[in-house]
Amino acid sequence: MNESDRTNRLPSWQGHGPESVEERRRILRSLGAGGAIAGLPSLAHATGRPHCKRDGKNYNPTASAVGSMVGSVNPTTLPMYGHSCSHYQSSANWATWTNGKGTTLNWNVCGNHTYAGADRLRFWQAIGFASAPGVAGDVRRRWCSDVIQNYPSSDEAIWLTALFNANKIGTRFPYAPAGVCDLYFNKNPLRSLEVDATMHGKALMLFRDYLSQGMPA
Repeated sequence: MNESDRTNRLPSWQGHGPESVEERRRILRSLGAGGAIAGLPSLAHATGRPHCKRDGKNYNPTASAVGSMVGSVNPTTLPMYGHSCSHYQSSANWATWTNGKGTTLNWNVCGNHTYAGADRLRFWQAIGFASAPGVAGDVRRRWCSDVIQNYPSSDEAIWLTALFNANKIGTRFPYAPAGVCDLYFNKNPLRSLEVDATMHGKALMLFRDYLSQGMPA
């Protein structure tokens, strides 16, 4: 199969035309209605709709591809959304927040690359590590401001952006700040922090592809 054939066979949700835009909106509305994408649970309880039950446990629908819509969609339900990393490159878009684990987040400690105060944060501190991971040079040891300003498309920037969105957007974002941190460590915030090795990757895909695109039209 040549590259042209491969491109032509991509499902519409992977494209950039009107069909893929509409599919993205439908997926975001499904999140607002308590749906799930590729097995990742969303904030069902915020809409008053509990998870479906199976054998006494939360049962989350799964999709064969992240672009497939799952769960029921109520057209009156406001879709979930998130700002892109670039939104947080300006001090005008900041307030004083928290990571939900006791760490304060604000422009100086997270976004201002000229700030040199002793309280400025590195990525590992903002996302909830107890101590610095890896060795010198590990990307998780970068200053948050360096990540936001200089590596806006990195995985670390996606996680920080989700953390900031959880604070700023509130109920229109599907997770609380602590929940974002939990997902980073493969803990399911909707199932008593049950460990699932797939949570990190699924959440990253959700935050990158669907919840960092700005407010839906």
